[in-house]
Amino acid sequence: AQYRVNHEYYVVDPDGNESKVEADCITGEVVRGNHGDSVKAADAAAVNVGASTGDEYKETGRTGDIVLDKAGMKEITITYKRYEYRVTTEGDEGVESLTEDKVYKAGEDASVAYAIKDGYELVSVVVDGEDETGNTAALSFGSISENHHVKIVTRKSEAQYRVNHEYYVVDPDGNE
Repeated sequence: AQYRVNHEYYVVDPDGNESKVEADCITGEVVRGNHGDSVKAADAAAVNVGASTGDEYKETGRTGDIVLDKAGMKEITITYKRYEYRVTTEGDEGVESLTEDKVYKAGEDASVAYAIKDGYELVSVVVDGEDETGNTAALSFGSISENHHVKIVTRKSEAQYRVNHEYYVVDPDGNE
């Protein structure tokens, strides 16, 4: 009787779609045992590598325990996943420059930078639906673990006028 432990690797994109990474998958060596022996899936050695990419995966599941049968090969499959997250940005006509939308691997650091056009002023910085104006730390996502959306809202600056009034006393001859 024999069995093997297989290792399957997947990338989960920001929309939750899974793609198998064939280059990283490992078909384990054949292990021999006795007919009727039980092999616990929890005892199978994990091989958490990302051979082709060096990416870090997390173990997310194992098939169940097996009982060896001389009639055929049994398998235990360990599944690993690497998650990706997206940071999207949005700015209005008063935003001169803004970090473009980008996808990050789980655990990476992400940040958003922006600049306001001359003649405009910042109204608000909205991160994931929350007003974070004045909180510059809100534009940095350390060890990213979820999708984020950043919206920059501006308005035209109001012209500032200063009127100085000067008063003079003038005598009847026109002297000040």
